[in-house]
Amino acid sequence: MDKKRFFGACGFIVGMLSYGNLALAQADTVFTNGRIYTVDSRNPYAEAVAVKDGRFVGVGSAKDIKKFIGKRTRVVDLGGAFAMPGFVDAHIHPAQPYLQEEGGALLFPESFSKEQIAEALAAYLKRNPGAPHIIGEKWSVGLFPQGRANKEWLDSLVSDRPAILRDEMDLPRFRGRFSAWFSSADLPGCRVIHGAAAGP
Repeated sequence: MDKKRFFGACGFIVGMLSYGNLALAQADTVFTNGRIYTVDSRNPYAEAVAVKDGRFVGVGSAKDIKKFIGKRTRVVDLGGAFAMPGFVDAHIHPAQPYLQEEGGALLFPESFSKEQIAEALAAYLKRNPGAPHIIGEKWSVGLFPQGRANKEWLDSLVSDRPAILRDEMDLPRFRGRFSAWFSSADLPGCRVIHGAAAGP
């Protein structure tokens, strides 16, 4: 191979490598000018981040991340706002289980079978013999026909004090509403009201 062809081939290879590195460096999205929580205890906050193919490819100052911005990069100016990575749910109650547990509620996973619920109730009663009532969740609506639990089974597990167990979630196939399962024991000061007397 003569020198002209050799250097031409080298130039082509270098050019292709440079193009590949440039394409790799260009982020899909850059978030900048913000207070971004990094989940890194050594450097907990950054001013900007670059994201490509769903992964972070750069974290640092706005100046550091500028090199990841290409012609097709979407740049989001946070305007000094806080941001953090995470799984986002359209409807969630993150504090509810903790508040209930601190309040003495009985919590068990919705994957529990009827037998496991019975064991959890028995263990709770043993740990809390003086509890005036039991509040717990989340039983699976799939454990009972049409998602309708009955008081007789709950009464067989706890009969000396009021108990209420709420179901797992709002499922349209079970008429799209939340359900609560009460035992037969009276709740002090409570009564069941039917019809128009119940009010709005």
